[in-house]
Amino acid sequence: MIRSVRSLVLGGLVFAVAVGCGSKDPSGFEDWQKNTSPTDPSGKFGGSTTGESLVLDPKNATVIIDSTTSPPTPGTVTYRVLHKVANGDEDVTGSAKLSLRDTSIGSFDGAVFTSLADLPEGTLGKSTLVTADTSAGQAAGTLTVVKLRKSGDQRDFFFIVPYNEDPTPENDVLKFSTNIKMADVAFVMDTTGSMSSSINNLKNALQGSLFAQLQTAIPNVGLAVVDHRDFSDGSNVLRLRQVITTDLSSAQTAVGQMSAGGGGDEPEAQIAAMQFTLLGQANNPIPAHTPATPGTFGGVDFRPGSVPIVVEITDASWHDPSGNATMASLKAAFASTNAKFVNVASSGGPENQANDLSDATSSNVPRAPSEVPAAASAARASVARAAPPTAPAAPADSTSRRTATATA
Repeated sequence: MIRSVRSLVLGGLVFAVAVGCGSKDPSGFEDWQKNTSPTDPSGKFGGSTTGESLVLDPKNATVIIDSTTSPPTPGTVTYRVLHKVANGDEDVTGSAKLSLRDTSIGSFDGAVFTSLADLPEGTLGKSTLVTADTSAGQAAGTLTVVKLRKSGDQRDFFFIVPYNEDPTPENDVLKFSTNIKMADVAFVMDTTGSMSSSINNLKNALQGSLFAQLQTAIPNVGLAVVDHRDFSDGSNVLRLRQVITTDLSSAQTAVGQMSAGGGGDEPEAQIAAMQFTLLGQANNPIPAHTPATPGTFGGVDFRPGSVPIVVEITDASWHDPSGNATMASLKAAFASTNAKFVNVASSGGPENQANDLSDATSSNVPRAPSEVPAAASAARASVARAAPPTAPAAPADSTSRRTATATA
């Protein structure tokens, strides 16, 4: 007899395996048998009190609530009750009364079970006993309801293997790829007085072929634009020009609004600007940012499922601390958002801090054939090498470097 259902989550994969022993409640699952008395009827799931003359089909059903849709879509399953007689199976579904031990997960309408549209917070799935009562006896089976992503590109893979029984479902489709399908590139531009040439380089890159080249590497690319100076520049310390957009003209307009000014000394507010980009947290006088679209995150509305890439373009060293942000908190922000980092050191600016952050975020990028005179090339290199959020990044080698250099 199955004693528990155990689940295992590996990245986007969800596996549930029924095991024959163990007393602890499985993580994320509620098992109907944990309080079952040994005097309960039924020798096997799908069995009956009349020596297997009555069978519930399916014996072990799995119903999936699709959490991809909004609101979630309830799952259904249609049962049959078969009376096994000498000359074959007699379908007695029409006269059977089907019922659930745990009625909190859904209900029957005749032989059709429909789940609720949701499960309690923190519950991956719940299992219960299904019984079918007829004049010929009673049949029993198990029903498991789980809430998973079952439509769209980001799908969960799930199955249950009952003890000495066939798995349910018998087969499923696992979609995966080693290529990045979606990336969001946030350009974080230092716009202090010495950065005029670099600003123009980014403008020219977006007017040119940069976006098309990014789309060649990754089908779905979003762009965001942020510019920063330093806390001595007051309200100009940071400006959010454009949240993530797939509309190139919107990104071009945002970059076109930037101009160089202020600063006058260094370091600058790179750490504060990048941390805001990733988290959207307040850092006086920088206000907090709340994404307008549910599911997006950070200061520029990164899209769920995308690889976030922050491209810092600067010619100066970084204030640490920078307001309430520090290098340590910035590294934590990159880790919590699974983001990648590229530094574009304009006009031979300092690289030590950028190299440290690049190492901490496993963001080494390939060495270009020659030093490239624009911020664009570094973003392109980062997108080409950025690993998916759940995959380890490739180690650096003799063909990689930690920062890119743009000639201002």
